[in-house]
Amino acid sequence: MPALATEKCSAEIGSWGFVVKRAAERCRRLVSEAFFRSILFTAVLMTTMAAGAGFCDEPAPDTWRILADEMTFDQEKDLYIASGGVSIERPRQRLTADYVRYDRSSRRVFASGHVILKTDGDTLTAESAEIDLEKETGTLYGGSITTTVTNFHIKADAIEKTGAATYVARNASITTCDGDNPDWKMTCSDMEVTVDGYGVARDTAFWGKNVPLLYSPVMMFPAKTKRQTGFLIPEIQFSDRKGFDVNQPFFWAINENTDATLYANMMSQRGTRIGSEYRYLFSEETQGALMLDFLRDRKIDDGSAEASERWGYKGDAYTRTNMDRYWFRMKHDQQFGYGVKAKLDLDVVSDQDYLLEFEDGYNGFREVNDYFLGTYGRGLDDYNQTTRKNQLNLNKTWTLYSFDADLLWNDDVLKRRWENTDNTIQQLPHLRFSGLKHRVVGANPLYWDLASEYVYFYSNDGNRGQRGELYPRVYAPLAYRNYFTFEPSVGLRETIWQVDDWEDPSGKSPASFNRQLYDVKLDLSTEIYRIFSMNRLGVDRLKHSIRPQIVYDFIPEQDQSRFPRFDAFDRIEKQNLVTYSLNNTLTARKPVALEPNTKDAEDVGKRPNFTYSQFCYFKLSQSYDINEARDSDDPRPFSAVVGSLELNPAPAVGLRADIGWDPYTSRFISHSETVMFANDRGDALYAEFRHAAEISESIVMTANVILTDRFSTYGKYERNLKDGKNIETGVGLRYTTQCWGVDVSGMQREDDSIYRFMIHLYGLGQAGTSIAAP
Repeated sequence: MPALATEKCSAEIGSWGFVVKRAAERCRRLVSEAFFRSILFTAVLMTTMAAGAGFCDEPAPDTWRILADEMTFDQEKDLYIASGGVSIERPRQRLTADYVRYDRSSRRVFASGHVILKTDGDTLTAESAEIDLEKETGTLYGGSITTTVTNFHIKADAIEKTGAATYVARNASITTCDGDNPDWKMTCSDMEVTVDGYGVARDTAFWGKNVPLLYSPVMMFPAKTKRQTGFLIPEIQFSDRKGFDVNQPFFWAINENTDATLYANMMSQRGTRIGSEYRYLFSEETQGALMLDFLRDRKIDDGSAEASERWGYKGDAYTRTNMDRYWFRMKHDQQFGYGVKAKLDLDVVSDQDYLLEFEDGYNGFREVNDYFLGTYGRGLDDYNQTTRKNQLNLNKTWTLYSFDADLLWNDDVLKRRWENTDNTIQQLPHLRFSGLKHRVVGANPLYWDLASEYVYFYSNDGNRGQRGELYPRVYAPLAYRNYFTFEPSVGLRETIWQVDDWEDPSGKSPASFNRQLYDVKLDLSTEIYRIFSMNRLGVDRLKHSIRPQIVYDFIPEQDQSRFPRFDAFDRIEKQNLVTYSLNNTLTARKPVALEPNTKDAEDVGKRPNFTYSQFCYFKLSQSYDINEARDSDDPRPFSAVVGSLELNPAPAVGLRADIGWDPYTSRFISHSETVMFANDRGDALYAEFRHAAEISESIVMTANVILTDRFSTYGKYERNLKDGKNIETGVGLRYTTQCWGVDVSGMQREDDSIYRFMIHLYGLGQAGTSIAAP
């Protein structure tokens, strides 16, 4: 038996492309994906070796490579044998074993001794493996799988590939707990799976430590390697307004680009609310989601004392007599050619109380708003707003110019349902063309920018008309050495209206109006700074900058009473105002510590030598109204002194304060203070106090405190100090281990109290009960 190679002989044994996409986060509550993605790698290995050439041949592109301390070939038996640190690998995928035997005539491979398969960070180990390369079948004995993302640990006496996409696992257990004696696990006697199909597990049991808690003789589940169709964890609660409340979601993986979630929200007192969500992703720039809920409500607010108390909400004088209730919302982003982008936002609700009623939960307002903000970067109008914005926007941006086109429809729910006339102003369309500030031409010292618009105002029962405006502005910045900068500018505003059925105070009915108005602005500023050397907290330099600024704004007086008034921009008030401010900033410089092994001078030169952070900002400003001082009988030309402070003394600490001080009454007319703290351990604190004289006064506090490695507590306190009423208060206790946790909390709101007990099994999902009482 002549030895063909020793001392790490290598060979190329075939190629086959393989990509596995990770499942959508919403579907990770189902168990099967991580298990079968790792098993699927076994099939890849079998298939790629089936196309293998001889050992130690010249390597071909995109092939698997085998490495071993020793490799021999038995010509009589047509058998390759590799031993000692055997490795079969390609990028991100690797099989290692102590011993590999390859029968070229039967196309069978046997591996034994510390058999390990690794792919994309997941690890499958076995005592031994037998692989039939011709039939693409095989068995791994004494196998276990550990996944990186979900931390699944799967063990089985044998994992057998019985066909092109079918598998059998015998005496298998699944858990996300580390260690040989997990806190929980799921076991089954055998499991049959078809990849991208379904699986059947028999004699399935759920264990807490060594105690069996639940048993099912048969369990069926989806075995998708991408996304999985199936039921998600239900949401269960009890409340005085809804009774026993179960919300069961069902996820439907339609294809690679689209999916949907269906909800059946069964409420013993109110009926069944049916919900649906449809999501699509065709590219990074083209995606969308549309959602619809419907409820045939058994309860109404007909205005009677009992009905309003039980089924209505405080805050307005309107009842809610409709039984058919719905909510439709949608976001869509579209990328067209030539850099044109489109955004569509729709939000239509049946009545003013619907979003208050369904503020929380899987398909409630808060969950949907957070999803829209996180995915599309824009959310919904607040849940207590009775006017909902619906908008289509088209945008095109150049280097110095931009164009926006909007169709804006404001749906006033109260006017739509309760009033005979609806004079809500819509903008169909609203076009804007803008230019950034840039030089007029070449080396000319003048700069200019541009704002222009066209809008058509429409209302069902009110006035209709259109407005166009052109508003260029010219700047002439000047600088005297490094002492100060002075920037005068002049703007000219030309506005034209064309209106339908309009009568001005004179009794005439002109069809059009126009307005010419100029304004002047003078901006004078300077900067004084000093750099201090220091050696504390890693800071070697500290820069203190003081920037005084004076701005003068002038707009001449003009009688505008005869002009139409569709929105606030139809009136430009006169202005003769001087605003002076003082800005203080403190900026710290920290040297960047290089890695000890850094030796390449060129590489060091590419690294930033310092980091800069602005840890303190303080601004004071006040205005003086010349018109007020000159024309008023009781002049009070000085505005309130406005101050703003931002302080970040450490990475985990943030402070902010805003004040408004009236110089005539010598008191604060408004102030707010905010404290934020968060560290790497998980402790967090947020506290905010707001006061506006004669208007409101409130405090909001939230906190999360790590008590031990496993226990933490959290709470929220929000109170309207002016009315003396608590808005929301609550506290919770959380117990977490490496693979499961328990969450107990109580929350008191204005209308009810909610108590929750939740059990989390990390990797599987959560289950629990929420109990709400009036």
